[in-house]
Amino acid sequence: MAQPVWAAIILLLSPFTADGQTREPIGHLSFYLGQTELRPSQARGWSRGQLRAKLGEADSLRTHKKSRAEVKFVDGFILRIGEQVAVEIVGLPEGGRQVNIDTGEAWIKALLLAGGRPGIRVRTPTSVAGIRGTVDRVTTDSTNDHDRVYGG
Repeated sequence: MAQPVWAAIILLLSPFTADGQTREPIGHLSFYLGQTELRPSQARGWSRGQLRAKLGEADSLRTHKKSRAEVKFVDGFILRIGEQVAVEIVGLPEGGRQVNIDTGEAWIKALLLAGGRPGIRVRTPTSVAGIRGTVDRVTTDSTNDHDRVYGG
C-alpha cells in the first residue's frame, strides 16, 4: 500500500512533464501581498503562493481581494498584477511569452532584448499588445481595455 503512495508523491514532485521533458522555470514569485495562488500547467487545483515559488510555461497565477503579486522572469521581464486578477503565462512558438488576462489590472516591464528577440505579449478578451523595451499597464474587463505606456 505504501508503494503507490510514494510513487504518486514522486510523480508530483518530478521536474518532468507528462511527455518526459524537463520543466524549466521561466520565473518566480518575487513578491505578494494578501492571498495569492498558483496552478502549475498540469495541475487541476490551486495552491497557496509562496515567495520564490517557481513558475513554468502555461502556469497560472491569481490574486484575491486586497491582494497583489509580482513575478520576475529569468530574462528580466517583470509582471505585477492587482487584486482579483488571474493570469496564465504561455510560451510562444516564435519565442518570448504571452500573458493572458481576462479581467483586472497588470503592469509589465519589458526589456528590449538583443538581436530582435521577441518581447512579451499581453492578451485580453478584446485585444493583444506586444510589449518590448517599455513599461506598460493594462486594465481590462470583458468589454473594454485601457492601455498606458509609461516609457520606451
